[in-house]
Amino acid sequence: MKNQIESVEFKSMAVLLSAMILHLLFALRIQAAEPLRVLMLAGEPSHGYGMHEHAAGLRVLADSLRHASRRITTEIIQGWPSHIESVQNADAVVIYCDGKENHLAFEASKRHQIAEVLTSGGGLVAIHYATEMLNDESGDHWRDLLGGHFETNYSVNPHWVAEFESFETHPSNHGLEPFRIKDEWYFNMRFSKKGKLTPVLRAIAPESTMSRPDGDHSGNPFARKSVAAGELQTVAWAFEPDIGGRSFGFTGGHNHWNWSDRNQILLLTNAIRWAAGEEIESSGATALTPAIESLIKSQDEPIPADFHISHVKQQYRFDNQAEESDDAQFNPIQHAMSPVLASDKNASINMHLEFEWPPAGLFLKANRRLNCLGQAISTHKNGRSSPANGDRSEQRYKRFGCVASVD
Repeated sequence: MKNQIESVEFKSMAVLLSAMILHLLFALRIQAAEPLRVLMLAGEPSHGYGMHEHAAGLRVLADSLRHASRRITTEIIQGWPSHIESVQNADAVVIYCDGKENHLAFEASKRHQIAEVLTSGGGLVAIHYATEMLNDESGDHWRDLLGGHFETNYSVNPHWVAEFESFETHPSNHGLEPFRIKDEWYFNMRFSKKGKLTPVLRAIAPESTMSRPDGDHSGNPFARKSVAAGELQTVAWAFEPDIGGRSFGFTGGHNHWNWSDRNQILLLTNAIRWAAGEEIESSGATALTPAIESLIKSQDEPIPADFHISHVKQQYRFDNQAEESDDAQFNPIQHAMSPVLASDKNASINMHLEFEWPPAGLFLKANRRLNCLGQAISTHKNGRSSPANGDRSEQRYKRFGCVASVD
């Protein structure tokens, strides 16, 4: 009887160890995968506080990408890179800037650099006004690189609440749920007849979008006819150019506050990962949704004296807004870090991690990253929280299956 019990225990341990080894090998395979470099180019401030926040918006997206992917690395540059290698070495280029002559890629030489990224199998993402050049060679070229282009006296730019009820099958849509959101959604875009275009976000524009008189951006017979017919308007799309690579156009992004909508930031996080060549999970796709309060800081423009966040909340009323608490942004390892290096950047760090079974703990829920560079260990020991944070921190540590300690 004793031998039988020992045999069962031995077999159980063997199965457990085999499973652990398989998970470790899988983890090593993930870590060994080549990193994907995303170059994010921000335009200059242009529209005032809370609007066209190019650099601030890209920082939000960079945080979300680091949260969602082990492979993505990001670099944010204001303006066009001074070294051509920055573009040449990118797996994807994300451009968030004003359009027309102020577009960061307006010069033909810069558009050709983007074309080379696509030809080499890379990606392009253009957000909001970055979808517009001029109605000339620049616009035609941009349309064939991006898949779509805001063509004046054909496309329009009203502010309206778009309701997205269903989605085409595409990796960028993984994890999305039906949602509605107010923005300056451009539509009636001029799409390329080359390559493969997939509408990603489509909504029926209400008649109120045509309340303005005709103008190069406000209204025209083509847009009026389309709205009157109740046609679905494509406001975001994925594109596979005939020269190669992957492109994604998103006409929203006027309002900085919309980055606190779960679906919008998930869509762009997925889209950038897809453009860079990363496979998007069919289920479990993730993004880091910031609370709207966190978007107040780090904008290009100073906070107006009469600004009140309550007015923003009342105006936008997000259905999928992150909670004001920091749960959505919590990283158990980063939470165990304190600003020691702020006073001593040469301070040494010795960090030990004790992982628990099951492997979900080993992977820190798969979307938490051990990003300790440039930060220091706090007074947390063995997962115990400081008095300031109470028991919530300890519970979060346990939830992610890891224990951080400091020597």
